[in-house]
Amino acid sequence: MAKLRAKLKGRREGGSFAAFPHACAEHTNYLGLSGSAVKLLHDMHHRYNGKNNGDLSVAMTIMQPRGWKSPMTLAAARDELEDRGWIVRTTWATRKSPVLYALTFLAIDDCNGKLDVKASQVALGYWKLGKNPEPDKFPKKVELLGLNERKSKKKSVIQKLEHGDTETVSDSYRNCICDQPSATETVSVSPFLPNPQIQNLYTSIDIPGAPANADASAVAVDVASAAESSASPRAANPKPLRNPSPTHDRVKPKAA
Repeated sequence: MAKLRAKLKGRREGGSFAAFPHACAEHTNYLGLSGSAVKLLHDMHHRYNGKNNGDLSVAMTIMQPRGWKSPMTLAAARDELEDRGWIVRTTWATRKSPVLYALTFLAIDDCNGKLDVKASQVALGYWKLGKNPEPDKFPKKVELLGLNERKSKKKSVIQKLEHGDTETVSDSYRNCICDQPSATETVSVSPFLPNPQIQNLYTSIDIPGAPANADASAVAVDVASAAESSASPRAANPKPLRNPSPTHDRVKPKAA
């Protein structure tokens, strides 16, 4: 009756609440957390409603109304809680949903089957150890259960493996490359000699400004001289001429 009277008189706040265990608050693992990690732990615990442990997100859009301003600070606090065993990942990020987490001092709920880990009847208790002792069961940076099913099955034409084992190239792409002449092939022949290779080279290239029946050696000489003149530093950056002073051009009159 006393509690009811206090509630009716406005002396006690109503609504739901999140009970944080005293054993957690007095543990050395909790006392060694940074201020941002403690705030994030309580912000995540604040979102727990009794049946959604495992469906807790730390996305910036969710945490910004709780006072978080920097994504880097939020990510550092999240990593600290994960490394110290206070939270574990229950799903991996996709295009439609962010990464979800569970508190290790509470049992993992089913969450309508949306998690990649199984629900538990008891709390994991990793916060007592200060780390995640089962990285294969609750991984941090590796693939989770069901992640392969979400991956796209599209394959590129060329697949280069990380460790350089093999390369898979389609036959049509290989034939297309083999039929075309290499763009980086060069002929080590002097352009000033009437060599048949030079003749074949320049007759197969349409040089702007060259006559139709021009000699290949003459065209080669013109091209080589134009390349040398363009490559010259003086041609690239011509030195400006100095304007002569008017006094230099003035002729002094002879003395009478």
